[in-house]
Amino acid sequence: MPAAAQSNSSAVFRLSTSSLPARERLSQWREMYSRKFLRLEHEPLSDLSFDVDLTMRRLPDFGIASVRISPLRVGRTRELISDGNDGLTFQLSSTA
Repeated sequence: MPAAAQSNSSAVFRLSTSSLPARERLSQWREMYSRKFLRLEHEPLSDLSFDVDLTMRRLPDFGIASVRISPLRVGRTRELISDGNDGLTFQLSSTA
């Protein structure tokens, strides 16, 4: 594909846990997205049902995401840090 066409192309990725049974949402999110793609460990801050609605637009060398997610703590375990990835994530939150 010509460079000009590539620079104008983008892909949209959408993920929601709403179609999953409540008891499987956190484990599926961790296994399919947070550990493999984000390389982060997510731990809910409440016993309420875990819920995620994510839309991501991928641009060349850049991505923008809009996420509605249950309150959680985010970190990286030794295993996740061992990947050597020191990429930067900038986050703006509408909640505390």
